[in-house]
Formats: sequence, structure tokens, C-alpha cells
Amino acid sequence: MGVEINAQENPQSKYVRSVHTMCKIVVERAFNPLKTNDFLYNFTLDNIAERKAVKYLHSTADAVIKMKREEQQKEEEEENDDVGGKKRVAFLDLLLRHRDENGQPLSDKCIRKQVNTIMFAIFEEEEEEYFKKELQTFLHIHQQTNGGFYFLLVLPIQPYYKYYINQ
Repeated sequence: MGVEINAQENPQSKYVRSVHTMCKIVVERAFNPLKTNDFLYNFTLDNIAERKAVKYLHSTADAVIKMKREEQQKEEEEENDDVGGKKRVAFLDLLLRHRDENGQPLSDKCIRKQVNTIMFAIFEEEEEEYFKKELQTFLHIHQQTNGGFYFLLVLPIQPYYKYYINQ
């Protein structure tokens, strides 16, 4: 996006925690019959946590969009860098420059949806690597100690195993 959030250096940042909270709530809500009903869900603690997380994620995305929009208006964009090659443009900058079929710029809400989608995908990719490493480590250790009887070991690592197979 052209903006540093430092999620990898600070995995306990509020942004990272909000993304993880949303992931957890979405999965739990999908499999809990009481939480799938919107009326009942409104009375749960997860609803409060979801609203807080969404509010923070949207405010962060809005702040980044506003900052980049102001930055774009202040400076004259150069198409070439010092050595004459094309300058790389961040995805957010492309969204800010984009015009619809009527020549109007995209709304902040539309841009925010795209930014949130990309940011979520980045975190999901990081989680995938974590699950792969956990599964490989577990299987490697138990292959050495149990002579390769993987089918007996699947139950304790079922979440990792299912995730890895799905990917």
C-alpha cells in the first residue's frame, strides 16, 4: 500500500490483533448455530469485539487513504526516477488515481474495501506459512519417534492438518 504498518516486527500491534479478532469471530460465528442468527448475535460479546475491531480497521484504512490522498495532492508525481526507469507505484496510489467510467475518482469507502481486502490477504498468507511450519515440525518429530504412523497422530493436529490440506 506504500505505508508501513510494521505487522511483522510488532505482531501484538492493535492492527494485527484486530485482524486476528475478526478472523476468529468469523470462523466461530460460521460454526455456532446461536451466532449465525443476527438477532441473537447482537447480544453476544463477540458482536461488541467485532464492532470494535471493524471500527479500528476502518479508521486505520481511512487514515491511510486520507494521508495518501493529501500526499498525492501536495507533490507533483514524476513518472521517472533518477536513473530514467519507471517509478514503482503502490497499489493504494493506483486506487487513488483510478477514475470510474464517468471520470469520477473512487470513493473513500470503495478504496477502503479494496485496502482491507489486500491487507487481510497479506495476513492470511502469513498465517498459512505458520500452519505449514507447525505441521511439518510436528510430523517430522513424530516420524522419528513413532516410526511414521501418521494416521494415529492426525487427531491432535487436526486444525493444522485440515488447513494445510485445504491450501
